[in-house]
Amino acid sequence: MRRLPARLFVLLLTTALTAGAVWRVTTNEQARGRARMSSQHADAMATEVTWLLADLRASLHAYVAPGQSESFWAARAADLLDQVRSRLREADAVSTAAGYSLATALDGVDRLAASARRAQDYARTGQPLAAGDIVFVEARDLIDGLTREVSAARQSMARATSAREAGMANEQSLLAGAVIAVWIVAMILLVPVPRAGEPAPVPARAALSIADAAPAAPGPSPVSSAVEVEAPAPTPEAMPEVQRAPETTPVLGDLASLCGGLSRVSDAGDLEPLLERITTLLDAKGLVVWLLADHGRALAPAFAYGYDANVMARMGGVALSADNLTAAAFRSGAPATSPATPDRAAAVAVPIVTASGPSGVLAAELRQDSALDRAVALAAVVAAQMANLFPGPEPLTERAAPCEE
Repeated sequence: MRRLPARLFVLLLTTALTAGAVWRVTTNEQARGRARMSSQHADAMATEVTWLLADLRASLHAYVAPGQSESFWAARAADLLDQVRSRLREADAVSTAAGYSLATALDGVDRLAASARRAQDYARTGQPLAAGDIVFVEARDLIDGLTREVSAARQSMARATSAREAGMANEQSLLAGAVIAVWIVAMILLVPVPRAGEPAPVPARAALSIADAAPAAPGPSPVSSAVEVEAPAPTPEAMPEVQRAPETTPVLGDLASLCGGLSRVSDAGDLEPLLERITTLLDAKGLVVWLLADHGRALAPAFAYGYDANVMARMGGVALSADNLTAAAFRSGAPATSPATPDRAAAVAVPIVTASGPSGVLAAELRQDSALDRAVALAAVVAAQMANLFPGPEPLTERAAPCEE
């Protein structure tokens, strides 16, 4: 899709659908919160009704207990019945929405109130046995029935709330999947596709290379047009050289492997087996690891690779003030390089810097066709890894002259 109005339409439509899905999810969350609060309130009312029924049972038992005030317990039973009726009416609205009506429980409250009045009349007229039959049989069965009704209503409300929340959760999952699918389709549609018959776009650099490699248009041939001359096939020497990007992945893999080996070196003497790998990585003819010597006033060759023993014996030490590549790198604390000349290969020297200062220099003589910038970068990484093997210089303290008495 390449037209700007069509791309804008797809983007706006996708944004609108996403906003609608977000609004729906927000609405569902608000409805879920209200339903949960309503269910919790109805459950609290049902719990309170259960406790009120237990208290009412005890108050009815007091009708036939000797020495109890009949008027007190009658007033208390009437108050408890009013509270039970009020709580059941509040819970009935929620339970009815959940598919379970408390109308039967409300009728049971009315029958229980009638039984309580008859038991009160029997107790007032001195008929405790008749009052006991009502309290311990009829009223007991009615209270047990009310308790079962309340318990069933609580379970029904809990199931309805769980089912509604599960439905909302499924809907939100579907909305999330739909939004993701819509955005995937929109991204596919927004990718510019070339029209039929239109060539694919060529990168600028590749276009320049192709243009440079294209041969010039031939001029009029001196040979007669009746004779066809077959042009010779281009030889590899005549073909333009295509510059390719260097393959850095193998180099990075070798560098990572070498750094891993250096990190496992616990003693400086174990460094020698890794010198060949360092030389190969830098594409160098040889290398030397110079370390501080002579109480920090000079550099001495400590490790080397690519040079025979006679060359190493003639090297000797290098003063820190010397005018050469190794001393310059140590003094400046930065890599120093010497470019290649027709008579001499390039060289690089990188300081080995610790927390307390430079402790040595990694110097390498490169091959004639080696890349100097590449060697500097790799040598800097290797030198930084070597800093853990060679501690920094210790300050040289001067001894105080003895005092003459």
